[in-house]
Amino acid sequence: MMTKEKIKMFGPIYIVVLMVVLVGISVLAAFSNDAIPPTQSEPASTLRAAVNLPATVPSPSATPSPMVIPTPEPEPPQENLNPYAGITLTDQERVWLCCMAYSEAGNQEFDGQVAVVQVALNRLMHEKFPSDVESVLFQPNQFCVGNTYTEAQEEAVEAALMGHPALDLNTDVVFFSTGSLRYGSYYKTIGAHVFRTYS
Repeated sequence: MMTKEKIKMFGPIYIVVLMVVLVGISVLAAFSNDAIPPTQSEPASTLRAAVNLPATVPSPSATPSPMVIPTPEPEPPQENLNPYAGITLTDQERVWLCCMAYSEAGNQEFDGQVAVVQVALNRLMHEKFPSDVESVLFQPNQFCVGNTYTEAQEEAVEAALMGHPALDLNTDVVFFSTGSLRYGSYYKTIGAHVFRTYS
């Protein structure tokens, strides 16, 4: 056991040791606070500098507008090149044309039948000839118009009106014959018939 004298001798030592321990604890606590980074988030500028980021983030480039392909303008409607498009025939006039085609060219190829019908139509539109089908067909010594025809002549008349190019849509071709006719100018020969223009 410690005696009073020993306590008196060691008392100051205990106090000094206690103070050293307290000072050491304070130093360690201070050192720990300096080593631990702050818990609050650092300013964004500090973070950008740490990783070499630019000061401002560039805004995304504007989205390019889609390419606009111009719509081609519609072409103007082509002029109807069929010179017979405006002709309107009665049923009787069609019958007369069919009978004429049979009488004049019933033994010819299809183009030859269409051509003789178009000669009659050309005369119908020509200023030097009558302006109605009956007068054109029944002019003396011009066309032979019988009283019969077949489906082939019906088709020939329809093709002539639709602009079949038997005579190349030349409305000046107003004569045809087996070759003896000398009116106008020679245009072309189809089968046994020679076709001639007015001029």
